[in-house]
Amino acid sequence: MSCSKRHARLVRIDVKSRSISVTKNPRPGLGGGRNVILYLSLFASLLACGTPTSPTMAPMLSSASPAAAAVGNQVMLIGENFTATANHVKIGVGYVHNLSSPDGMTILFAVPSALDVCVPGQQVCPALAVMLSPADYKLSVINDRGTSNEISFTLIER
Repeated sequence: MSCSKRHARLVRIDVKSRSISVTKNPRPGLGGGRNVILYLSLFASLLACGTPTSPTMAPMLSSASPAAAAVGNQVMLIGENFTATANHVKIGVGYVHNLSSPDGMTILFAVPSALDVCVPGQQVCPALAVMLSPADYKLSVINDRGTSNEISFTLIER
């Protein structure tokens, strides 16, 4: 459903019977002049489209520095909308859990030799790990605000 003025005018509000109906060809002159029609159109738009919601604040990644690193090296993720705690970095199919961000724009972590296979928030998880080997990976950040875009990251030999 589109939320344009054209669609809002198709909604009829009958104040006397306290009913709302949708008509294909509404009659002009609902009474009360242009102001009443305008208010009714605005009210109908809210009914049809809902109230505006605030934009989501999902994390967004800009870069990894360095973009290529070996196991044990420190990598800084640069972006926005990171939470102070409980940021999870997804590398390929595994995760590095519970990383902090002191400023909401950076996360610093050491590249591990193995990744947890458990999705953030998963209650029961097998005791498995994914071993990292030199390759190109997609990297993203997950926190309670959502999941970021993916950026490229290369794991190099030590």
